[in-house]
Amino acid sequence: MQRAGVTGFVGENLAWGVGETASPAVIVQRWLASPAHRVNLLHPRFRRVGLAVPVGPFRGETGATVVTANFSG
Repeated sequence: MQRAGVTGFVGENLAWGVGETASPAVIVQRWLASPAHRVNLLHPRFRRVGLAVPVGPFRGETGATVVTANFSG
């Protein structure tokens, strides 16, 4: 985030899954069900978001999807 020039108020959500548990709908649903992740998604000060969604080996799974959402305001 620093290399992108982001400073000040920031947040981050992380998630990972395989198959159906890696779908965008499931990941956002889980984030909304988690109080800390929900705050990041809905915080009015966050005006920018950066996403990364690599797929590959993770925690013993060969086709895992890892999602990171970085927020700044």
